[in-house]
Amino acid sequence: MKIARVSGDEAYIQTMRYFSIPGHRHRAPPYVTFEDQLRDWPREALRSICKYFGLPATSEVGVVASMLRQLRVEAENYLGNKVTITRAGISYPRLTAMYVEDIDDASLHAGIIPLGYPREWSRHSTPDPRFPQPPNHAEAVLAGNGAGICTHNLTGIHCCKYDANGVCSVGFGQARTCMVHLTTEAMEIDVSGRHDAWALRPSNSSHALHMDFTAGTKIRGSDGYFSDPRDYDRYLKHRIHAVWEASLPDGKGFDIVLLAGDEAGQSWFLEIIENLVAAIPDYPPHIYHADPDFAAARGSAELAFRWLFANGEIGVSSASGQTVPSMVGMPLRIRS
Repeated sequence: MKIARVSGDEAYIQTMRYFSIPGHRHRAPPYVTFEDQLRDWPREALRSICKYFGLPATSEVGVVASMLRQLRVEAENYLGNKVTITRAGISYPRLTAMYVEDIDDASLHAGIIPLGYPREWSRHSTPDPRFPQPPNHAEAVLAGNGAGICTHNLTGIHCCKYDANGVCSVGFGQARTCMVHLTTEAMEIDVSGRHDAWALRPSNSSHALHMDFTAGTKIRGSDGYFSDPRDYDRYLKHRIHAVWEASLPDGKGFDIVLLAGDEAGQSWFLEIIENLVAAIPDYPPHIYHADPDFAAARGSAELAFRWLFANGEIGVSSASGQTVPSMVGMPLRIRS
């Protein structure tokens, strides 16, 4: 069930651009060494002072919090006056200068406690041990398509290997995964090599992230740079192909391709992806493209649901064996 959607304003779009610039990277928790923590102390102290006085940790955090607050209001209006949203599953784009602490601080400034999945399921610790690990977009989109998650084991660390009959029903082992996220403003391509929806973590050998603010669909058509949509389609295909080639130096293809974003459901875009996939040698990857506009939101809700289950906040009916949620995950998203 789709609840609400909020379109990102110009400030939000500029904030995403800011988070995409490599020069804006900095030290951030969790730290690898004590020296990193010591060197980052002035920046963290300034964030803490801002939060103490009720201000957003940074101006960028304030913009994200404003969008989350709008989304929260839209959802509460839909659900009725008696419902107050205090917790939500939130996924984030893995931009080069966006950190988990930015998501946590933006959520809390908007009056929302972020849900994700248990820290022990994650490959990395989180900056704030009070909160679970938030999923990134690729993880959320995978889970939102019902892939990489166990259907009968809600607290399993990995995708299940065997079902009751000794056959793996949803597991796919080591998989090369590529998410293509297309909106009116930008295209994001995220390449990861991992096992399941809780393990799409970057590594030096298997991770590539490409954020292109010149490839959004607003330049397609009579009002855009490409007056002929076919020219844009060829341009987009070339950009995606170039990223794929750079991300796969060994010549091997992907196992999974995920489509997400408010423009990813267009038939012409799916045709571009299918043509690119058909050109990959050996075994072609599986394309997941179910309702791509809300795929990340569905996955965030699913992983939050499982976190609540693992914490004992969701019970199981002994009569039917079906899960009975005390809090329902709701697909909500910010449209950029």
